[in-house]
Amino acid sequence: MKNLISILFLIIGFQSLSSQALVTSVDNDTIIIGNNLKYIIKLENDKDEPVVFPDSTSFTSLEYVSDDKIDTIIENNEFIYSKKYDLTSFDEGSFIIPKMSVMVGDKILLTESKTIRVNLVEVDTLKQGLYEIKPVYEDIKYFNYTILYILLVVVLTSSLIYFFRKSIYNYFNPILKLIPSDSSLDEIKENILNLKNLELNSQIEIKLMYSKMTYLIRCFLLRDIFGKSLESTSQELIDELNKLKTLKKFAFTNNTISKIDGIFKRADLVKFAKFKPEREVIISDINNVYKELEKIQKLVPEQSEAEKLRNLNYQKELLKKQKNKRIKNSILSVVGLFLIVFLFSSIAFGFQFTIDKILFNENQKLLNSKWIKSEYGNPGIILETPEPLIRSKNEIFIFEDFTSESHFYASNNDKSLELFAINYSTNNKIDPNNFQQILELSLDKLESYGLQNFVVKYDNFESNNGAKGLIISGDTDFLDEKKNIKKGSYKVIGFLSQTGFKKIIILNHDKRYVREIIERIVSSIELLKEKKR
Repeated sequence: MKNLISILFLIIGFQSLSSQALVTSVDNDTIIIGNNLKYIIKLENDKDEPVVFPDSTSFTSLEYVSDDKIDTIIENNEFIYSKKYDLTSFDEGSFIIPKMSVMVGDKILLTESKTIRVNLVEVDTLKQGLYEIKPVYEDIKYFNYTILYILLVVVLTSSLIYFFRKSIYNYFNPILKLIPSDSSLDEIKENILNLKNLELNSQIEIKLMYSKMTYLIRCFLLRDIFGKSLESTSQELIDELNKLKTLKKFAFTNNTISKIDGIFKRADLVKFAKFKPEREVIISDINNVYKELEKIQKLVPEQSEAEKLRNLNYQKELLKKQKNKRIKNSILSVVGLFLIVFLFSSIAFGFQFTIDKILFNENQKLLNSKWIKSEYGNPGIILETPEPLIRSKNEIFIFEDFTSESHFYASNNDKSLELFAINYSTNNKIDPNNFQQILELSLDKLESYGLQNFVVKYDNFESNNGAKGLIISGDTDFLDEKKNIKKGSYKVIGFLSQTGFKKIIILNHDKRYVREIIERIVSSIELLKEKKR
């Protein structure tokens, strides 16, 4: 019996020697009101046992915000368990985190108590200079994909114009301009010989060469022989030369007319039938044209100054008509392309959406822009908005019994949408039963702001992160400076806090996309900003 008792005492002794260490720590024992602190419980054990840490209801003096999952590490044959809690307080003073139970297997261990000091924000005006608060986001332009699209279109258009500049220039400056309208017949013949220097490797290059050649022939004949040579078809031109020969106005030979006719027919085959003559044939055509024009030049009497001026004016007028026609065709093409794009966009996205996109509707732009999520106040209200709110100097929602700690404001250009975010503090604790009456005071301020004929609706409100509040909303009329009435609506959303209350006011006219913007803002409202871990 004595041996059995001794063995039991040895077992109990060995168990009492098992290594168990419980450590409690905080990252800071002094915080500013509303800020978070880290409370850490760490357990070291020489064996793997179930561990149960305190839950959120164990913290009575400070407010529980969040906690991490239990972290387990095995090091040197020891099991290290740790758990972190985020705590905060909205009251000033000293608070004690009491001893709390941690269950390890079938044993209960107690943590150490910790004293935490919560201070108000102190501002010593004698030790630091005070300056106007600058709106952080006021001058910052956020990246907008519309700008990228515009730049991309500009770059592509510029590149296309650069690479095809010669073709564009030739299109809007007809081939007539290649030969000065007052140039001599010798210059026209010289330009025909220069056709030999052109690249003639492809069908397009040969086609362009024959077009220039026939055009030069027409310009040559235009001067003194046939005034309508540029307007006539190839057959009409040959018929006119035969007629002039028959009437003995010009002593053309049959060989001359036959060669010119042959060149025009070959040019038509090249241009319309994709005929590709050999280079020797092309050079022969150029030489033949030059020789026949030399023969015709000898038959042409010298022009008088009046005749030269008349021909010059005719060519200028013809050039002007050609330019105007091409410009008109280009404009019609652009307009047609725009109408096609507009039609497909209207079918795909809707007529009104497309119109607003073309007219740069501001509210549509705000709705589709990159929104910004910010906290206003400390601790304050979290909102997601198209543009950041800025601290306002013109505070209109001021009440005698409450201090406006911060007053933020934002609006679109025509003020069809206005947004206020205000944080109030008070020395006296607000009775929740009186909070609705406090929010109703805002309606008096809105009436002085130009709103009238309120439809008032009361309801409970819950923020995106579960904060409870009240909302007063309804339709109203806006009276502008010119005494014009615009239909719209309003929302007053309030949240009661430990030291005061927070309020969001949204005013809007009845305009497209405004209600969608408001719905997105309201759905983003939060009261506590999660701390990143």
